[in-house]
Amino acid sequence: MCQSVKLADGERFNVGHAAKAIAVYLKTVCYLSGYGRPGLVEVIYPPFDQTLMKALSLKGNTFPDEYDHDDHMERVKAARREADKRECLPIELEQFWRP
Repeated sequence: MCQSVKLADGERFNVGHAAKAIAVYLKTVCYLSGYGRPGLVEVIYPPFDQTLMKALSLKGNTFPDEYDHDDHMERVKAARREADKRECLPIELEQFWRP
């Protein structure tokens, strides 16, 4: 969907708020309740925000107010690597978030 949005030259589509809402929904419905198809829990991610990115010391943990699909996918890849390193599910990286 994000890639299909038509923007004027130089404009970027901010997927941050939508991605965060979806992540919270999936965590609640799939991870906490166990609802959903097999394998779904393994591919859901915590809501990415500056606090979590910094806590995980992920490369490029700057978190601009607006970012696009490509920026989001880079965060997904970094989270997958970090989860593999810590031997946990990507959604379980949220445990490292500190207010």
